[in-house]
Amino acid sequence: MIRTIWRALFSGKRKPIVMRIPHELSDSGKRTRTTLYIRFPKTKKEWVRFTFLTAIILLLLDWIGYQLFGPLSPNGVKNLAISALERRDANELCRLADPKEISMLHLTPDKVTALLNNTLWSEQWAKMVKERRDHTTHDMAVFETEWRTPTKKPNWKDGIGIFIIESRQRGWYLVLSDTLCGICEWRYGLIPGSQKYVELAKKNGIPGLEDAYHGTYAFFQK
Repeated sequence: MIRTIWRALFSGKRKPIVMRIPHELSDSGKRTRTTLYIRFPKTKKEWVRFTFLTAIILLLLDWIGYQLFGPLSPNGVKNLAISALERRDANELCRLADPKEISMLHLTPDKVTALLNNTLWSEQWAKMVKERRDHTTHDMAVFETEWRTPTKKPNWKDGIGIFIIESRQRGWYLVLSDTLCGICEWRYGLIPGSQKYVELAKKNGIPGLEDAYHGTYAFFQK
């Protein structure tokens, strides 16, 4: 098949490409074939149509490739983060975070699991039921999410913020420590939750958090 197309393209002849595709045996015991004819454009109108359709197909393939293999969008990072929280997948949460944050705050899946086991994962299950985009700039997105658990009903007042920032090196990533602090505030209340994050973070060897709004790190006093 490839040789047939190659000869048709580069032999200087513009004859139709003929390919015969074999099929399974028919009822009579003979192998059936389907003949496929591919004719090159002849007129200017046909060449314009051929070029236009080819461009559309290439753009579609490029878009599909970008969606599958390109950098994640803020919505993509948010969806993966919510899914990881629901599935209790600390490895995925760390993968979505910026390597610099992981290094600066000594974050590991075990430490993230220990912190979440005292907050969101202390419930038998947790399900995100509503979301809204609360704050957006050219390099930051914050999603407010409502969660339902066996002991808590969803409401915006006690929502969990999913903080996502863009960097030139990484693209869009999850600000994991600030999100974990927000989960503590969801579980224990605003001020007690912030204090609880400091307590749990120190207990598990996490020295501070990344401030998503300012892009800086805040470290605890020893």
